[in-house]
Amino acid sequence: MKKKALLLVCLIFGVSGSVFAQDTKAIQEKIDKQYVSKSIQDFMYAVSPQLKAADDFTLQTYSDFYKELAKKPAKITTFNPDTSWGYSENKSEWDSVFVPGSYTHYFVIGDTSDYNVYYNSYNWYADSSKWTPNQLQTTYYTDKSSDSTVSYYFRYGESDPYYGARNLYPEEPSEGADYEYSLDNWGPETGWMPQYRYLYFRNEQGSDTLTRQYSYDGEDMQFYLSYENRSRYSYEDNYSYYRYDYFIKGEPSSSSLTENTSEYMLQENKSWYNGEISAWNRSYTKLGDGGAYLYQTTKTWGTMTMMLQNEDSTHFTYAPDNSKIEQDYYFWDDSLYIWDQYRVSFQQPFNDSYLVDSIMIYDIDTDPESMERTLGNVYQRTEMDYDEDGNQIEVRNFVNYDDSLELASKTIREYKKINGYSTIVATKTYTRDYLTGDLYFYNDYVTNYGPEGEFLGYKQVWFNPSGDTTNAYIIERRTLLDGSTGELRMEWDYNNKNLYLRSVRIYGRQTTGDNGNRFNQSMTLSYNIDGDQIGVNRSMNSYSSYPGIFNDGPVFAALGDTVRLTVSARNPDMSIPDIEVTDMPTSATFDPETNEFYWIVDEASPSPMTYKAIRGDKFVTTEVEFVSEQFAVDTEVEDAPVAFDLSQNYPNPFNPATNIQFSIPSSGEVNLTVYNLLGQKVATLISEKLSAGSHTVNFDASQLSSGIYLYRLNSGNQVMTKKMTLIK
Repeated sequence: MKKKALLLVCLIFGVSGSVFAQDTKAIQEKIDKQYVSKSIQDFMYAVSPQLKAADDFTLQTYSDFYKELAKKPAKITTFNPDTSWGYSENKSEWDSVFVPGSYTHYFVIGDTSDYNVYYNSYNWYADSSKWTPNQLQTTYYTDKSSDSTVSYYFRYGESDPYYGARNLYPEEPSEGADYEYSLDNWGPETGWMPQYRYLYFRNEQGSDTLTRQYSYDGEDMQFYLSYENRSRYSYEDNYSYYRYDYFIKGEPSSSSLTENTSEYMLQENKSWYNGEISAWNRSYTKLGDGGAYLYQTTKTWGTMTMMLQNEDSTHFTYAPDNSKIEQDYYFWDDSLYIWDQYRVSFQQPFNDSYLVDSIMIYDIDTDPESMERTLGNVYQRTEMDYDEDGNQIEVRNFVNYDDSLELASKTIREYKKINGYSTIVATKTYTRDYLTGDLYFYNDYVTNYGPEGEFLGYKQVWFNPSGDTTNAYIIERRTLLDGSTGELRMEWDYNNKNLYLRSVRIYGRQTTGDNGNRFNQSMTLSYNIDGDQIGVNRSMNSYSSYPGIFNDGPVFAALGDTVRLTVSARNPDMSIPDIEVTDMPTSATFDPETNEFYWIVDEASPSPMTYKAIRGDKFVTTEVEFVSEQFAVDTEVEDAPVAFDLSQNYPNPFNPATNIQFSIPSSGEVNLTVYNLLGQKVATLISEKLSAGSHTVNFDASQLSSGIYLYRLNSGNQVMTKKMTLIK
């Protein structure tokens, strides 16, 4: 596969300009100063309608919307003096600047005993050049708990909500419940309407033992019981019981449940409410010493069929030393339980627990005349191998094909100690080719970790029986110069049969304020299969009332290039703070009126420059790195590793000679022998140590008579056998 070097160019353009002026004329003058001339301004508007929309938004809506948003942080009391907010902006391949994307705002109003928590989110709607709500949510708290949460939801670009939801939490639950809450919905036509009411009853351990749901009938304007979930545990008798009942409309009446477990099961068809039960299910589990399962029983009553849809039972039997566990599965047929499946697990002790060596599942045969059911053949077997730490390093699944168990799939895992814990670092999966019956290498998954146990990415590749790559994903993480993380995602191009860079994400980058780190930011660059950048999304999140400023680095700056970008920053109220750029290259310039940085690159390895965003007496800074080299992305996919495989001889039938091809994944002792149908060895073709890879042997059978022969390949603990036909 070829390698493709893709240029990660972060020449970031942002929406700029200060909007502190209050009158329209002053704001317009401030906008116009961003552009060198009127003709350039008209040209920029022509190539980027989003830029014009951003300027129009600043001019038209600052007095109304922004001023209203700016009031909210000022209302926060000493209970929570800070605010939490997030802002994102986007740039597509046909845009020359970033445009706003979304804005979220979390803040608190009130004191420690009585306060409200607000979480509001907005989207930038380019068609109308304004922010429009996405969700407005308020939670009301008292000194004990939350009393209610009210949320309104908006469609994109609309200023009126289309849906609302309200959760109410009464201080004193009804019907003696331990906990209660109700859900109301809001609509433009209906206003607030009740929907559901939930009651929770709990035991001394705090577990929910009874849950009731009441649904609201809009015609009768009252609630009716629609669902009940009852659970019961007996630690003395070692059992657990669950029942779920769904009711049609009716009035609740008193419950008469018995405490006796057997009667508890017998009353499952009764209704303890005037509203009839439309559907139900039950589950009963009996436990033995040490929590071992003795048996489980489940039953389900269908809403549409009005009959039992499912009823089954599982019984467990343990060997005295726990080396074997037997499970018998039954299903309900008219009036009795029918034996349906038998499963047996073999396990060995390991430390204070057990490791399962193998699991076998048997068919149950039925005599057509007597209908007596007897134990049949094993139709599935699973074998597991472990290392000295108890890690499962290999799993083999055998399935019955033509009355013979054959290997259907195999998984091999490799472990590594990461920070003291065993972690899977590689998984190889083999599966059966149902056309040939052979096992082939299907999936390769490798996870990479650094010397300190840090996650560096993963690779996952799929193959077909011919060994060709059919799909692939690769994630690579790199630590950038400023300590942030760069993550490259590569995906498979089905047409060109190679990997291409899908996206680059930079995250974990922080700005530093006058009192420590103040906000995080991330950036994602998207690419098409031709290596062209088709979009950029970047966001910032702050847990304070400090401003935020985007870091444009790493900025690609090769000698002779022109670097031109607009520094983008925001305050918590979405106004634009004052911006300073220092430690710039000697010949570079920055215009604080337009927030535009300009530089004809004349230094080979420039030092980082510093961005600073200022809001009153608060400020944050971030260092912007320059790079002069391309990021080379390796899009090469390794060929599928050689698997243990024995091919069909060719030609077949043959007279008197044929070729036998095989492959082994690692070097070692190999035996290739030929047997007749009586199991007698008639030839030894190979008995020596061979290197990993593919090998071919010629077999001359001129001394043998016509007939069917078996040839068997043995290497390590792997064996494969095939048939061949000699015709003279």
